[in-house]
Amino acid sequence: MKKVLLGFILCASSIFAYEENIFDVQTLQSKQLYISLYQSQKSNTSYGFIEDKNSSYSFLGSVKNAKYFIEASDFGNCTIENTSKENFQALCKINEKNESFVFKKGGIKAKIYQLTLKDKIVSKENKDIDFEFVDSLIFIDSKNQKLQKIVDDFNENLDKKSLKEKLAQANEKWISEAISSNENLNQSYIFYYDGKIISLGKDIYEYKGGAHGITTIQRKTYDIDSMKLIQLKNELKIENDEFINLIKSKLLNEHDKNEFFNMDEFKMSEIFEVRQNGLIFVWEPYEIAPYSSGTIELFISYEELKPFWRANSKLAYLSL
Repeated sequence: MKKVLLGFILCASSIFAYEENIFDVQTLQSKQLYISLYQSQKSNTSYGFIEDKNSSYSFLGSVKNAKYFIEASDFGNCTIENTSKENFQALCKINEKNESFVFKKGGIKAKIYQLTLKDKIVSKENKDIDFEFVDSLIFIDSKNQKLQKIVDDFNENLDKKSLKEKLAQANEKWISEAISSNENLNQSYIFYYDGKIISLGKDIYEYKGGAHGITTIQRKTYDIDSMKLIQLKNELKIENDEFINLIKSKLLNEHDKNEFFNMDEFKMSEIFEVRQNGLIFVWEPYEIAPYSSGTIELFISYEELKPFWRANSKLAYLSL
């Protein structure tokens, strides 16, 4: 039972509970496709992305008896099994066509630790006011101390214990205010790792009442040897007219012009993630389009980026 300062709230906390989940990270590669698979045997769920040479597709899926069922909009679906073997098969349906692919696992060994805290209080008007906070940490199995320091930096130097304390403090603050329902949903990703660089990310959605929540996109790509963040402006000639025209042309090819604000005042994003076959540039809501358009993502292949790398770029080797 929790005491609440606001008089219109009853002192009821009916579902205060923590829940842990662990997602094993697997990278699966064939000649045609690359799959980053995050799977939990506990919840029988998976998420991740499928990438071909021209684009990347996010998916949600299910897991049953080590058999994976994944489906991505605008791509299709795949069934994957026997991933414990050196080589294994995936049966996919792409554009209504059945195809078979032979995959092998990548080298990274990693996990996403996810912690959820849910709570509820009830007003005198018998109205439920809910609290949900989901956050996650990345853990990589590696003896490389520089890599481990990078992961610690991305995790804000939190471990499982301090992450639990973070959620508890947020819950206490909500209890003291208890004005409206509160959602804070965070999802972590490992986008790319090759020994030279690592590209990590977190999607954050926060709702504290009002018309809609706030979406924040965190993307961090590190040079492992120096342990420094890689800034896009130091890698690509983002002010180059030909580069800007390429970006605008591809955006307008994938979206209706009316979805955007004035394209004559287009602003290049510096939020990016490294993928197997290209970079993905990300614009948060309100940057170049209204909230209703959501987060805008654009995939550009390394072949297309080749003319625009700066002389001292740490990423230019990806186009070789």
